[in-house]
Amino acid sequence: MKTIQTILLFVSLLQAKPINGKIKNDGDVYLENVNIIALPSREGTQSDSAGSFALSTSQNDKFIIISHIGYISDTIEIASFNDELLITLKEKSIVLDSLEVESKIWGKTSYFSKKNMVTNLDLNNPTIRGSVDIGEALFSKFPVSINETMAGSKNISMRGSGSDELVFLYDGIRINNLSSGIMDLSLYTTLGLSNLEIISGSSDNSIYSSGAINLVPKIDYDNELIFSQKFGSYDFGSFDIYSSLGNNNVSFNTGLSNGNFSQRYDDDSESNEIQKEYNRISINTALRNNVGKELRLMGFRNEKRVSNGKTKDTINHYMRNLIVKFDDKNNFMGHFTLYGFLQEQIGSQLTISQTNKNNDELKGIGLSYETKFNSSIFKISAENNKIKSLWEIDDDNLDLNRSGTKITGSFEIFHPQKRDGLNLQDLKFVFSNEDIISSSESDSLVFFQNGDWTSRSSKFTISMIDKQSKKRKMIFLNLSNSYRIPSIYEVVYNEMYIPQSENVLLPEQKSMSELGVKLNDSDYNGARSMDVVFTAFRYNYTDKIKQLYIEDSFMQIPINYGDASIFGFDNYIKFNLNGGKIAVGAYLTNYFFSDEMAFQLKPTKMYRVTIQINSLFGIIKFIYRNENEKYLTTLNRTGAQNRTAISPMENFDIDISRKLPTKFADIAVSFSGKNLNNQTQKLMGISIYDRRYVLSLDLSIR
Repeated sequence: MKTIQTILLFVSLLQAKPINGKIKNDGDVYLENVNIIALPSREGTQSDSAGSFALSTSQNDKFIIISHIGYISDTIEIASFNDELLITLKEKSIVLDSLEVESKIWGKTSYFSKKNMVTNLDLNNPTIRGSVDIGEALFSKFPVSINETMAGSKNISMRGSGSDELVFLYDGIRINNLSSGIMDLSLYTTLGLSNLEIISGSSDNSIYSSGAINLVPKIDYDNELIFSQKFGSYDFGSFDIYSSLGNNNVSFNTGLSNGNFSQRYDDDSESNEIQKEYNRISINTALRNNVGKELRLMGFRNEKRVSNGKTKDTINHYMRNLIVKFDDKNNFMGHFTLYGFLQEQIGSQLTISQTNKNNDELKGIGLSYETKFNSSIFKISAENNKIKSLWEIDDDNLDLNRSGTKITGSFEIFHPQKRDGLNLQDLKFVFSNEDIISSSESDSLVFFQNGDWTSRSSKFTISMIDKQSKKRKMIFLNLSNSYRIPSIYEVVYNEMYIPQSENVLLPEQKSMSELGVKLNDSDYNGARSMDVVFTAFRYNYTDKIKQLYIEDSFMQIPINYGDASIFGFDNYIKFNLNGGKIAVGAYLTNYFFSDEMAFQLKPTKMYRVTIQINSLFGIIKFIYRNENEKYLTTLNRTGAQNRTAISPMENFDIDISRKLPTKFADIAVSFSGKNLNNQTQKLMGISIYDRRYVLSLDLSIR
């Protein structure tokens, strides 16, 4: 066997064509970390600190793609390479949020490499500074629904799903609280982050998901100091401080943030405000060498305090995450990742009827390996985690434990592009198996089901692609099925308020199908481009889990609602005109529910239209948001369920920013006006998404 492998390697080396060159910009500055990818083999590399690169291409490779953030990508025929070709990349203007995403394996690739609707939100864009938190930034730009609770939480929904059906990642590692499964985006700002990667549809890492959001940490191998101060209506005020120290091999980044915000009931009385205070700290450290190895130590702590002046309810939430990650990327041996994580969440809720305290501790370790051989990619990953959840409910104590072991494997086959027109691009199979064990170590009045479950999920993807010089189109099909175990929080709250030991909360099962089309058209000089994504999907649920909202309270009760389904369309179109100086983008979504009460707080129609103008005087962005009515089930003090409607929404936003570069620092000033037409919505008497203004001042020193 070793002899055969040696022969194959020797033959491939004989067929390979070595190419090398150097890459610089218009200012004759050599560029580091430029991505070079050969097609159709997809072999790739990056330029070093001197702008140099070397790459061995196969005999079938015809082109290489040169790409780097902030520059216009270039396509070069391999036949044109001499001993060392000098390549100059042209800087491009800031455009609307890109449809590019960073692959964790083979470098920066276009959105054609992903069989989903994929969007990248650049958090370094000054127009994002006016957002109170990440939840608001996403809500303003993308077809997502943000559900604000009386506890001040912001839970995101994509494609009619609940927040517990989404996967949230930090540098590719899941950070959802595995005790609850829900992610509160109000805890996060742009502090310590470079961008957000948003994927609509199931993720390979978590097939059960209806979408994934990856928070990409800001790790600069450079020296930088950023200070940001925000002022706004409703007593909003915050400051962010970010610093980076580093060189080509070492990076140390820290961030500090503090903010205050308030919401008001519709009677507008000062005593009837909900006051919120946030404190955030982040530290990211990284070490790397010049042969693809990198070690990262990443940590962040977010704290939130909420007090309701009307109900006198209070909530405190403390979250701490620590992640250690080692990456080893090798074009011949593959990509190996080893990581460990520690998550701690401490919370307390004081309501009229009850006092709850909880302390969750999660420890885990994981690894993944991905390798490429000829026209195929194989990946396997494994993760083990343990959760210890301590609860104090009035005078009752709960000591709960849950452990899980998950193994995921995928195999992808690429088809070589040998003829013009539409060709088979690839086939991909993903299978995941997760074993979960739950137990209780305490005697409590609250029943907690001990036991173990096995969750199996699978996914199949096929895509067709037609590649031309400046016009491309792709058709893709995704089929998957999944099995979601109720979280610890869901089990506890269900048993606290709906005692039914003989009929416990059942797992939720879901089958998913998605058909999509992607189009890209651009001219040769990069002055004009168009991106279009159209997707149709259908989700079928068995024993779907939904929440009952207790009136005038922070509390929510999960129940099995029964079988339900959703059919919908997600559409996106973007135009870049005049070399990116004018950009127009629009999201159009339309969902059809089998039962709207099974998908509460989810609108059936959402529109987002964004117009961005980049001029010598700054960036001006106009945003139009539209959602129709949505519904939820509330539970009053007598136990009766009520159907509550939230009115439609039509908002106009404006973001204005201007950079003022000086000799020693860059100054950015931005102004954001949210909901200028003041068409607010009310959730149990609280005004949400109401009109407000934010002024942001940023100082950056490099």
